[in-house]
Amino acid sequence: MQVTHCDLSPKNSLLDCDLNLKIADFGGASLCGEEPSATPATRFRSPVYPTAIGLASARGELRMGAEP
Repeated sequence: MQVTHCDLSPKNSLLDCDLNLKIADFGGASLCGEEPSATPATRFRSPVYPTAIGLASARGELRMGAEP
């Protein structure tokens, strides 16, 4: 089975105690020869990235001292 990683970078490259390279984060990976997914991977947004609604909610919480 062959896999295309699609996001190989230093942040996804790990070393074990014997300095063997390990690849992590196969969330965007696909099998070679497989048809592309109908749902693009860009629909997922990590919770690390704030949304406009989240920022507005945080701003209201800071101004009022409580959840809006």
